[in-house]
Amino acid sequence: MKVPLSLFVFDKKLGPAELLVKYLKENVGLRIGEIAELLGRKHCTISITYRNASRKKKAKIEIKDIGKEKIMLPISLFAGKLSVLESLIENLKERGMKNIEIAKLLERDPRNIMTLDTRAREKLK
Repeated sequence: MKVPLSLFVFDKKLGPAELLVKYLKENVGLRIGEIAELLGRKHCTISITYRNASRKKKAKIEIKDIGKEKIMLPISLFAGKLSVLESLIENLKERGMKNIEIAKLLERDPRNIMTLDTRAREKLK
């Protein structure tokens, strides 16, 4: 199972984990327990994340072509010690992208990308 990279620039009100969980629950149709298992997180964590996302954004996530590359990311990428955004950045770095390119794709400040990349590398040591 894969999710589109454009999911993570869908809405600035929701964080990356909230976007991912809401998308998997509402668009893909997975149950909270299934999402928790796929992401290697606790059931209560996913439940709270979904509740918070639903309160912030009532409407279903609609992924539209926003002119970005159609990069699809495997769900397994988000399982592990890293946060959703750290995992995403590490994956894009492994694909040979530079911080500035990742920042443009994710519509974030390049300094934030650098910080998250450094934090992820420290966690993986």
